[in-house]
Amino acid sequence: MPKISVVVPVYNLEKYIGRCIESIQMQTLVEWELILIDDCSPDKSYDVIKKYADKDERIVVKRHDVNHGPMIARHWGDELATGDYITYCDGDDTLPNNALMTLYDRAVKNSADVVVGQFSVISVSGEQKDVISKDRTIGSGESFFKSLLKREVPQTLCGKLFRADVIKGHDYKVIDHMTNAEDAYMLYQMVPYIHRVINLSEVVYNYCQNAASSSQRRYSENALENIMLVNALRVSLIDKYPRLRRDILCFVSDVLNGLLIEGYDKDGTLQRLLERHQLQDYLSDKVIVSSHNTFGAIKLLIRKHVLSR
Repeated sequence: MPKISVVVPVYNLEKYIGRCIESIQMQTLVEWELILIDDCSPDKSYDVIKKYADKDERIVVKRHDVNHGPMIARHWGDELATGDYITYCDGDDTLPNNALMTLYDRAVKNSADVVVGQFSVISVSGEQKDVISKDRTIGSGESFFKSLLKREVPQTLCGKLFRADVIKGHDYKVIDHMTNAEDAYMLYQMVPYIHRVINLSEVVYNYCQNAASSSQRRYSENALENIMLVNALRVSLIDKYPRLRRDILCFVSDVLNGLLIEGYDKDGTLQRLLERHQLQDYLSDKVIVSSHNTFGAIKLLIRKHVLSR
C-alpha cells in the first residue's frame, strides 16, 4: 500500500509532463503511487504518460473521453487513490527530491490532517525564487480558513499533503470545466473536516513558469463565473464561522472591487454575475469601510473611485 497518492491532471502537456513524472520517480520516499488523469489532451500527452506507466507499476493512467477540466480530473484521481495521504501536482511543475518524505514525516509525527509546505518559483530562464514562511501549527479548520483569508497560506491544492479521509468520503461539489479558482473552491469545502494543520518552512513544490503560463491574459466570462462561485462559497461560510465574518468580507470585497477596478464591468458583465450569485452588496463602499482597517479602506476607495477612472 502506498503511503502517498500523487494526483496529476494532464492536459496538453506533452512538453512538460515527463519532467514532472521523473521528479516523482526520484523521490527519497518510494512508497507512492502516481495517478495521471489525461483530460482528453489534443497533443501526445497520453502517449507520453502511457510509456512511463508501462515501465513503472506505481503509475496509474486513466483518460477522459471528453475534456472536463482539472477539478473533475483530480476528483477521479481522488477516487482511485489508495494512499494514506493525497497530494497534488500540476503536470508542468515538479517536486524537489525530498518533498514527499518531508511532508509525510511531518504529517505522521504531528497527526496532521493537512501539511502545508513552501514553494519555489522557477522562471522561464531558470532563475529560482523561494517563497518561505516559518514552521508553525495553524491548528483547527477555522484557523486554516483564517490563514487562507489572510493570504498566509497559498490558496492552491499543490504543495500540501492531505490525510486521505479529509478528501475521500465527503460529498464535495465538483464543477465541470472549472478552470479558475478551482483549488480555492475545494479548499474551502474541506475546512469543516480539518482539525490539525502544520505549516512547514521547507520547500516541497516547484512552480515552473513557461511561456504560456507566464503571459498575462484577461479573464473570460467563464473564468469570472468561477470566481463568483468561490466568493459565494466564502460568504456562505459566515454562518458557520461568525468570528471570521470581517476577514471573509474583507477578502471578498478585495476580489470584487479588484475586478471592478480592472475594468470587468465596462460591458455590464461583472454586475450581471454579481446579481446572479447575490454578491452585489459586497462590492459596496460600506463593506470596504466595515471590513478593512482605516489605511486599507482608504487605499481601496482611492483605487476604486479615483485611480481607476
